[in-house]
Amino acid sequence: MQVRMALIPRFTIAGQLTLHNMTAFVYDDADYDFPLSGYHVEGVLGYAGLAALSSITITDNNTVFVRPDKQIGRPNPNDHLRDGARFFLDGEQMIIALGAPTDDAERAFLMAAGDTDSRMYAVDMGGQQTYLTTRYYNEHAPDFQSEKTHSFSLFGAPQILPVPAYTAETIPLTVGGVPVDLHYISVLTQPLGLAVRDDVYGLLGIDALDQLREYTFDFHTMRFSIRPER
Repeated sequence: MQVRMALIPRFTIAGQLTLHNMTAFVYDDADYDFPLSGYHVEGVLGYAGLAALSSITITDNNTVFVRPDKQIGRPNPNDHLRDGARFFLDGEQMIIALGAPTDDAERAFLMAAGDTDSRMYAVDMGGQQTYLTTRYYNEHAPDFQSEKTHSFSLFGAPQILPVPAYTAETIPLTVGGVPVDLHYISVLTQPLGLAVRDDVYGLLGIDALDQLREYTFDFHTMRFSIRPER
């Protein structure tokens, strides 16, 4: 790909939200055109763009709500998440700390559920492949003794050999004290050989996030919250 750089003085999203002085990479249209699927990407909002949006909520009816910071007047603290799970940026990937207590009430909730330690999960909001790594499997191996494995391949990475994996019908997780069950998730029994993936407990893609009623990323407080499935 040939890439050009630009500084966009001003552009508007959905006719309602205007961003100013945004740096951007410019690609040829053909680089983001996928004729086999009929899908064409017109732009990608990176961290700088998402942080400017401040708070983003995605619902199960494919609606996106944005709550940007006020540019005039004193910010309202109620406009931002104070609960939910913490998330971090590690290079180009987003990491969510699931099951990590943030206050005494949440700590008591997690202790009652038998989970008091942080578990770091990567999030890929553009990928359709959710899986749990050997870090998860090593802690839950007895749960899969009577199950059969299947061959798991990482999409778009032909150089990585397939690994054996189980399919977990239900995976219970805790997001900032809110329990949620994810269904039919692959659990790898061997490392992929990618430190960026093997070092976390799993990767949550769109197929997992779509099981939620809605979820919110607040880039002001770096919190992630959910409303589970109905």
